[in-house]
Amino acid sequence: MLLVLDNCEHLVLACAVSIAALLRDCPDLHVLATSREAVSVPGEVTWQVHPLDLPESHASVDRIARAPAARLLVDRANAVLPISVTASESEAFVRICAYRDGIPLALELAAARLRALSVHELADRLESNPGLLASRSRTGRPQHQTLRATIEWSVVLLDSHEQLLFQRLAVFSGTWSLPLAEDVCSGPGIERSEVLDLLARLVEKSMLIVDVRSGSARVQDAGADPAARTGAFRSLQ
Repeated sequence: MLLVLDNCEHLVLACAVSIAALLRDCPDLHVLATSREAVSVPGEVTWQVHPLDLPESHASVDRIARAPAARLLVDRANAVLPISVTASESEAFVRICAYRDGIPLALELAAARLRALSVHELADRLESNPGLLASRSRTGRPQHQTLRATIEWSVVLLDSHEQLLFQRLAVFSGTWSLPLAEDVCSGPGIERSEVLDLLARLVEKSMLIVDVRSGSARVQDAGADPAARTGAFRSLQ
């Protein structure tokens, strides 16, 4: 039997206790849990969920249409009206997909707007009106109604020390090293010796990403360029 538990992050301890008990008593049971952080029970295997690959600008219409981000956008748009990638609209599709780095929730919210806007109009308006991406669902979870609500939900789930460090890290643009974070973010409320542990906790909770390709660890926020996302993380979606 397969048991699916969705959005465990706000009840992660209770989910961990329940899953451990079920697996102990039901040897043929498999559990698939979605969460912003690992549930951390014996035998758990973490699957890293990355943003969808983006279509390449100036690529052929067929290649743009086959890109995972564009495929999801078209699929969800077809729930409200028939639509497909055409030569005249291909670059607009590329711009919409790139606007939020291929995040599935952003693409679903964008697709819903195609009921009232053309592909070109949506691409233009997203650049000047970030609040355009909002759900009209009557049954959707509040934290999935807008991208802002999703981020706020994730920040609320942090403890006070994690929130304080996350706020101080906002001073950085791009990536930063651990020594630099220790220099800049230590101070009232956070000792220098605490920065490493707090950074690790933010990585575990998918708020930060670690990139080790250069030979030394570099950290960046979870909204950075998907091309640099090589560290282990779980999507907010």
